[in-house]
Amino acid sequence: MTHELAARADADGALRWRVSVTDISRDGPFSMFPGYDRQTALLAGAGCRIGSWVLSAADPLAGYGGDVPLECVLTAGPARVLNVFTARGRASSRVAWSPVRGATVLGIADRELVALCVDGDLVCAGVRLGRYDCARSDRPIACDGVGMVLLVTLDRNAFQDSTRSTIPI
Repeated sequence: MTHELAARADADGALRWRVSVTDISRDGPFSMFPGYDRQTALLAGAGCRIGSWVLSAADPLAGYGGDVPLECVLTAGPARVLNVFTARGRASSRVAWSPVRGATVLGIADRELVALCVDGDLVCAGVRLGRYDCARSDRPIACDGVGMVLLVTLDRNAFQDSTRSTIPI
């Protein structure tokens, strides 16, 4: 099951980028997205193999083109992953783990940011975030508390305000 956290479309309605969380409960084909680049980060579970990329606690991030048919094989039980899709040639992204220990500013100016709380109890962009809650903003995100954030940095297409999304645990 996939939960969309944030997305941006061009004026013509074509998807520019999307950030989502997917729960994978069984082996099977991974969705194709021709014309898009993908980044997948392991959030929970023992891991999985997506094509030739193996996601594990030791190596939790993979990047690949959405044009190729890929199989997903779970390592040992279900997994939860973050997926970032960017339209090739029209958008780009970077995914990074960011520890928060007290007052911390995440991200850089002139980019769209999606901050997913992976662990801890945080206040980011003025909103309290628990596990798998997310804040997004078009400017650096001020966070406070103790925890871990998975920060997605996207090329700029301004949001009006910071917002929050919640993913079922």
